[in-house]
Amino acid sequence: MLADELSESFGIVTRLSNTPKLVRTRLAFLAIITVILGLLSRLYPIAGNYPGDALWATLVYFLWTFLLPRRPYLLHLLLAATTAVCVEFAQLYQAPWIDSLRQTLPGRLVLGSGFDPKDLVAYAIGCFLGSLCVRVVIPK
Repeated sequence: MLADELSESFGIVTRLSNTPKLVRTRLAFLAIITVILGLLSRLYPIAGNYPGDALWATLVYFLWTFLLPRRPYLLHLLLAATTAVCVEFAQLYQAPWIDSLRQTLPGRLVLGSGFDPKDLVAYAIGCFLGSLCVRVVIPK
């Protein structure tokens, strides 16, 4: 797989060697903390929506790692970044059915409400933050 080859080429530690159950338990804990921080960032915005956007991408990273715990870090990073970019660009699509979904709280939190290219920077930061957290909390 491309991610495996790239990781090996650059000498990157690529996999979590802990059992998937332990990894998933710790990831669930990280996800809960991230959701709480993300909701707090919406209630008490310090730097606009960007901290919440970064935390959303961090959560997406944790979810991909939860789903594929034995896959390389680089794959998790690519999947999380791709998911974030796709969701952001999907906000350009305006149809009554998806706009009504975006007007609900869960829809707004998951799908966003409007395209902002600056969000892409926040997502990149969030994906790298997720990668860093996983490497610290779930050592090899």
